[in-house]
Amino acid sequence: MLHSSPSPPKLKMTSSTAPALCILLSLIAACPFTAALSHGPTTNNHQLSRRDALIGAASTAVVNVLILSTPTDSAVAAPLEADTVDLAAFNAARSSSSSSAPPRSTPSIMGTTNNKKIRHTINPFFDPAPLLPIRGGKNGKSNVQIPRVGYSLYKTPPEQAARCTSLALRCGIRHFDVGTLYNSNSEVAKPLKLYLDNGFTGLKKGYYKDESEELLEILDATSMASEQHAVQTIGYGSKSISPPIDGSAGRRARREQLFISHKLSNEEQSTDIVTVKRHIKNAIAELGVGYLDLVSIHSPLTNKERRLTTFRALLELRDAGFVRTVGVCNYGIGPLQEIAEMVGEE
Repeated sequence: MLHSSPSPPKLKMTSSTAPALCILLSLIAACPFTAALSHGPTTNNHQLSRRDALIGAASTAVVNVLILSTPTDSAVAAPLEADTVDLAAFNAARSSSSSSAPPRSTPSIMGTTNNKKIRHTINPFFDPAPLLPIRGGKNGKSNVQIPRVGYSLYKTPPEQAARCTSLALRCGIRHFDVGTLYNSNSEVAKPLKLYLDNGFTGLKKGYYKDESEELLEILDATSMASEQHAVQTIGYGSKSISPPIDGSAGRRARREQLFISHKLSNEEQSTDIVTVKRHIKNAIAELGVGYLDLVSIHSPLTNKERRLTTFRALLELRDAGFVRTVGVCNYGIGPLQEIAEMVGEE
């Protein structure tokens, strides 16, 4: 809903000022400063062009609504410099609205407002923590923290996988999506080993020497921002995503804060549980990470017996400590119901 005071001043614009009016109307929806614009005569000490006012407002206020405007005929538009606003009243109204603004309401399909509470999964009212708890551990009775932001090696050329992994680590990424079909686990393992053994001290010996200083500065700034975000959201169950110390003494902490998600290919699915387990243990050895945080069946395009035997093998690996949690990818309702029925029977 747009709030305005009686008899607001008429706005004149040319086609070049349509975006500015769009921002102005959007700001009206967020803070009722129209009254300030419609006050009486202004003093020369507080006058500025409408262009400057719009630029200042757009840089500090939140735009809530996008209102498209239609350009008017330039023949009837007055110069921008001729329109002035009371800057003091403008700032006072904006400050007042930011401290006592009413709760936002959500527009419904029919254009009315709905003041019901919005589910956090749709439109969160708080900044979510960087770690999301999912069910895992032995018998699936404990929580596993999965970083919300990760890096996937999907379609990354194997010859570039090691460099990309090292850069992702540098910018604060701790969640990596790997898979047998990506054909890059052996390359991903190289920077992971340096990082796990000696932290960034080890990584700097093998990587970053040929990278530009500008890129490294951006990556470092991103990592720092990620750390600050983790601290700010600690009240929602977050914890720091970087190890407290560097060097060999911090290997365990660094491994705990990594999240390695591996996908099992169709060829690795089998009706023999031992065969499936061997494939997973080979992946753990190739990556050099000790265990896998998540193992998923990459595709259901085999048959029911192979799918269910493979999933049962993953559950046994989870209970034995080789895998922290298990999952599936690209599954439809039918294959998911197969798993639900199998787990329900057991």
